Amino acid sequence: MESSVSTFNAGTRFGLFTGLALIAFDLILYVAGMKDPADPNPVQHMAWIILIAGIIMGIKYFKDNNEGIMSLGEAMGSGTIVAVIAALIGAAYLIFFMNVIDPTFIEEVRAAAKQQAMEQNNLSEEDYEQVAGMMNTFTSPTFLAISSVIIYAIIGAIISLIGGLIMRSKSQV
Repeated sequence: MESSVSTFNAGTRFGLFTGLALIAFDLILYVAGMKDPADPNPVQHMAWIILIAGIIMGIKYFKDNNEGIMSLGEAMGSGTIVAVIAALIGAAYLIFFMNVIDPTFIEEVRAAAKQQAMEQNNLSEEDYEQVAGMMNTFTSPTFLAISSVIIYAIIGAIISLIGGLIMRSKSQV
């Protein structure tokens, strides 16, 4: 039997939808004044729900379009592709956001990171200056974008594994 939808096609389709939904959600938070790097609020964590929903919908779409037959590997493949495509779209948006929409946002991220580092590690201002270069690297838009793609891929694989174990075809056990 030949599949009518490949894992790549399902993953790409729902990765695009999920990435755009995450951007829309982030812009809504920004316009509503709820995007604060120094004090993330619980509403910001709803982005994870959007990601999980996108992955599960991508897996379900693959299964529904392949006569209800899906292995665990196919579920993991399509779900992980959803997460990676969404992350790539989100990473491009993040770079655009920090360079065009709100260039001061990166300074807010750095100030929040500095405050947290000084409080948690009892650093003086002089001690912090020694590690400031490294902190600036870790809070650069490029580093944040790359790390978000890696994190989304790992989390996407885990969510896909769980979703795949639940939704796989029983004949594939």
